[in-house]
Formats: sequence, structure tokens, C-alpha cells
Amino acid sequence: MGILDRLLGRPEPAPLQVKEMNSMIGYFGVGTSNNRKMGYDELAIEGYLKNAIVYRCVNEIAKGASAVPYRLKTRSNDVIESHPLITLLDRPNPLQSNSEFFNALFGFLLLGGNSYVLKVAGSLNVPRELHLLRPDRVDIKGKGGVFPDVYEYKLNGQVQATYDVDQETGYSDLKQIKLWHPMDDYHGCSPLTAAAMEV
Repeated sequence: MGILDRLLGRPEPAPLQVKEMNSMIGYFGVGTSNNRKMGYDELAIEGYLKNAIVYRCVNEIAKGASAVPYRLKTRSNDVIESHPLITLLDRPNPLQSNSEFFNALFGFLLLGGNSYVLKVAGSLNVPRELHLLRPDRVDIKGKGGVFPDVYEYKLNGQVQATYDVDQETGYSDLKQIKLWHPMDDYHGCSPLTAAAMEV
């Protein structure tokens, strides 16, 4: 009660009533003994195809990222309007437009932590087409060096193609784009792997 209230003779307010509240704490993934690694196929089927929220999140991020316009510039920062690289990125292959290609690239990256872009060379080893390979079909072989030794493309358990990696430059006809993984030198970490228990 304030001094003004006492001088004016106002009644004292009723004491505050404290109600007991039950505490509720949520634990996610605590105490589970599920330490197995989830493969790309499980993440894609269980996490993406059977979960509307993950489906929507992955699509929104992939569509947003693929909609970002790109520009090719000279060293003096002048914009180049016409160039073979622009033509290639506008239509990476006969089956995909620019937005379809990059939407799939970011989708693979979000679901598997890795995207693999295959360069199909034309004359003088200049890229003629770009194709995406499914992450679950690519095996990375390496001896722990900075660069992997080879990428193997497998279909039904059989190696269909191999892509060597130059140990000095890291160059290969197969370009891996990956998200950072704190425990793996060669594979990326899928955001869906981190959220798999909650999903």
C-alpha cells in the first residue's frame, strides 16, 4: 500500500493468492538407445515423403534458394550478359530447367547432406550438360587425405561408373556439394539426420 493510499483512506488490497502450478518439462530423444545411422533412403521416405511438415520445409527452402538469381561478372565487376556458362546454367540438361535443377540440388542437400553434380563434357572438355546423381547411389572412397580418391556411382549394388579425384587440385568430373559434418571428412551432415528423432 502506498503513502497516498493511506492518506486518502483507501482500503488495503487483498493479498495476492499464489496458485500452485504443475511443472511440465519436455524431453526429446533423451534416454533412447537408438544410435544407428539413418540412411538416405530412410530419411527420404520416412522424413520427407511421409511427413507433410518436413516435405513443406524442404520444398520451401529449396524453391527459395533455387529462385535466387545469379550473375556472371568480369574481374572489373562488369556484368556479362551472354556466355556459355549462362547458357549451361539456364538449361543444365535436356530434362531440367534451371529452377528444376537447382530445386533438386538443394533438396538432395537438405535430405542427404550431399549433392552430386556430374559434368558431361563436350569438345575441349568444356561442360555440355550437368546432371544430378542421387546421394544414396554415390560411394566415396578415400584413405583419410584432404581429398577422396574416387567417387563410385552404384546402381542395384553394382558400380556403374567411377570418377577419379585429382589429389593435387581436388578436381573431378563429379562435383560434391556438402553441408559441414563435424565427424566425417567426406560426407555432409543432413539437417534431417539431426532432427530425425523428433521427426
